[in-house]
Amino acid sequence: DGDGLLVNDAGTMRMTNVTTLKTYFQSGAGVAADDISTGDGAVTLATSSGNITIDAQAGDTDIIFKGTDSSSDITALTLDMSAAGLAIFNDSVTVGDNLNLTTDSTVINFGADSDTTLTHTDGTGLTLNSANKLCFRDTGLTVGSNADGDLDIVSDGTAVDSINIESAGG
Repeated sequence: DGDGLLVNDAGTMRMTNVTTLKTYFQSGAGVAADDISTGDGAVTLATSSGNITIDAQAGDTDIIFKGTDSSSDITALTLDMSAAGLAIFNDSVTVGDNLNLTTDSTVINFGADSDTTLTHTDGTGLTLNSANKLCFRDTGLTVGSNADGDLDIVSDGTAVDSINIESAGG
């Protein structure tokens, strides 16, 4: 903080100490983050209050997360702003605590009011909540369970073979 820098201040050359510049930059002097060069240390974006916003402001510009797998550069995730933020993952998506493997009841919520959920049931599979159904093509072709626990396979077709169960050999 005791060092000085030579600064061109509107055509006048002045010696300014680093402490003054540090205060100036911390107070929000609109510095553009355009083509920040590569460094050799970790980068942390942190705030003690409020949000951290990543905002690609030009129309339909994506937010892209890249990294290096061994020695190959990869795009791990793209948020496609021309498709309302559609998340495009390069590979598998893990829901839950993949680092410690301690979460055996992870829930994926669907809908604005989270009225449909899919829950990981440890050692068994996935559980669709309540009386919700798995629909095919439209809401007339469904698989679900009623309040009595029966398996319901429903088709809105009118032909005799509107529900087919086929087995190859058994």
